[in-house]
Amino acid sequence: MQTTPATTSSTPSSTRVEALIHQHLLLERGFLSGGECMPVEDWPWIDVGEAIARCALAPEHLVGERTIALFTMEQDYPDCFQGFLLFTDRRVVGRYPRINGTHADVHLRYGWIGAAQLTKGMLSQKLTVQHGDQAVELAFGAYDEQLKAFFDALAQIPPAQREPAPRPLCAPSEADPTGARGAAAQLIEPDDQRNAFLLEYIARAHAAGEIPVEIGADLVSRVVLQSRNETFGRGVCDGSWMSPLGRDDLSNVLVALYKNPVRHVEEPDRALTFDVRNKVDKVLDAIDRVDAVLSLDVMGAIGPTGDVNLFTCLMRDTGSFCSFRLLDGNLPLRQRAPDLTEELHAQLDRLEAVMVLRRCAFGWNAPATTLMHTPSSDLIARFASVMGDFDATILGRPQDQRTRKRD
Repeated sequence: MQTTPATTSSTPSSTRVEALIHQHLLLERGFLSGGECMPVEDWPWIDVGEAIARCALAPEHLVGERTIALFTMEQDYPDCFQGFLLFTDRRVVGRYPRINGTHADVHLRYGWIGAAQLTKGMLSQKLTVQHGDQAVELAFGAYDEQLKAFFDALAQIPPAQREPAPRPLCAPSEADPTGARGAAAQLIEPDDQRNAFLLEYIARAHAAGEIPVEIGADLVSRVVLQSRNETFGRGVCDGSWMSPLGRDDLSNVLVALYKNPVRHVEEPDRALTFDVRNKVDKVLDAIDRVDAVLSLDVMGAIGPTGDVNLFTCLMRDTGSFCSFRLLDGNLPLRQRAPDLTEELHAQLDRLEAVMVLRRCAFGWNAPATTLMHTPSSDLIARFASVMGDFDATILGRPQDQRTRKRD
């Protein structure tokens, strides 16, 4: 596989970390000989989603964390996720298999990493990395030497220079009251015309007096979170997944996917329990998409879910996003059914795009129960009233054009 340099940010610390990853870990250094480690623009996106679904140590989108590279110990699916590392511009997370059949989680912040030591025995070897005041053991076999070289080089950079400055979801200013234009300037995907369009629409609608500044800033945060979820994988906050939707919109999306919940608890957090066997395989067929160009493929059935028939989504509104957890009883769903967790994330990505698009157009006046089925003609007319005539094809998601590796 030919690798190309990942897109680097203007932040010096992020650039230096990415340079070390390319120098010590990518193909030309042999890190790929038994697995996969590739720059972000070449990822098969299903792999990133599965890695995140299995470890729940996902990007922290509130501070603008960016994923850089994914490494898996094995090449063939699904064995590739028995051991993997996900590198971001702030940390490395993942898991590796233990001899006893369990897995050890990895979570190392670059600013805390110190010396690395590789101890070789007759039958095995051990890589130990100093992380703050703890010595953390890693076991990635033939790749330990490359990892040690990376950690040693990282330790030569002063800790304060290893992580970039935070990039909030929305940063309003006097010249940019909703933060829309500043957010548009920081979009990572060069072909992300959809989110750039939505942000420009919010800025113009506010300038025309059609969107109050508070609602405009709220919508900007949701568009940026949707963009970061699509580009870098679903984010987490305080151990919960992040959705750009409000709680009611997320609830209705799940009902569209799995019909009415079999249990519904409202306090202290909303808890909806769904039966996987009630899944709706062609939910997107029922949505009147903008000029039929949203590029949202018909959803197929979810793959094998093992013994899991019910799952619970525990959710709460948290500022300009909804935090949620997926559970099987009292256990995280990822522990019992990682394939189901990843498929849920993938399906939510597509329907969240539908809902964010509609919330930008109609604000918070439209009921959540009817918003998903708003006619596309109304949606186009609403955007055109502010933006003038436009090419509706830009409202498609570039992520849906990528090839899914397992297809």
